[in-house]
Amino acid sequence: MIDINDVFIVLTPFQKREMEYIFPEKIKSKSSLIIKSKIVRGFNKNTNVITLNFENFSIFKILKNPIKQITQTRKHFTNLNKIINDLEFKYLFKNGFHLIIGSDKDHFTQLFINKHIKKQNKNNLIAVEEGSGYYVNENIWDHIFSFFYPIISFLIFGNKINYVRCLGKDKRIHDLFLRFPELVPHKSSTINYKTIPSNNKKIILKPRRKNILFFSFPEEDYNQNFDYKRELYKHIVRHHLKANEFLFIKPHPRENLVNLKKYVKENRNIRLIDKNILGEDLEFGNYEKIINFSSSIVFHLFSIDYPLDKIITIGIKKKPRVSIFEKSVYLNYNNIIN
Repeated sequence: MIDINDVFIVLTPFQKREMEYIFPEKIKSKSSLIIKSKIVRGFNKNTNVITLNFENFSIFKILKNPIKQITQTRKHFTNLNKIINDLEFKYLFKNGFHLIIGSDKDHFTQLFINKHIKKQNKNNLIAVEEGSGYYVNENIWDHIFSFFYPIISFLIFGNKINYVRCLGKDKRIHDLFLRFPELVPHKSSTINYKTIPSNNKKIILKPRRKNILFFSFPEEDYNQNFDYKRELYKHIVRHHLKANEFLFIKPHPRENLVNLKKYVKENRNIRLIDKNILGEDLEFGNYEKIINFSSSIVFHLFSIDYPLDKIITIGIKKKPRVSIFEKSVYLNYNNIIN
């Protein structure tokens, strides 16, 4: 068996970057286990790396076809528990090991936490913020769901799964690293909030900027199809794009590009950026406006002093539940499309 002192669960390329920045030695160590999603690449060959398919069930699918989806979800949990058992057979997790996560929402991470982060052991849970999910203002319904969801999930699926609206609220988290701790609503008294030091250079805007940059999103995150995004692209071109300018679309790493590529070919004033490039690495000073759909990129733009009046955030809510979105120009999707 291989001795393990640190376990990293990495779901996105940006999570990888943040973890490498905060834990440069640990994440390269032979005594570390990296459990990553398919869209994350480029780890040290000396480390123990495992790739998993991090898919969660959708409540919308369960409502449409309860019997089929409940059966499939039970199999899903059985498979995840088997994976965890197989890891324990191959690796020896030392008492007091660190579990470092970017999200406490996905099913695999929750099951792994349930099994290894307990009062009777000395294992530490550390969370690293990578986006807007850590800054969400919860409402009364979120608190109600948080109470009943674990009970219902255990009765239906045989596994206790938490309802997570705002990331980083798990009471078992010991340290939480954030870019903007001051923006976290309703902090927990049991969590140590730590600031991620910024190494971002302040932006230098080109005197004659043009073109628009749009940060796209996976439509399944909002239970929508491509038509939903097509209407959004039409609106941007019609109301924000000037003559002889281009709309550059930066897809999300999880986004399916089949329909988007077809749409780009049909429109000469639209260009597609490689989805594997980190959004934070783009040359923002080249663009007149940056439009996003409730994207975490706003946090980066805020940190590099991009003009807030040139950042347009579009969302499904009439009022955003993440305070930093209100610092940009916030627009409701239904209001601008209908």
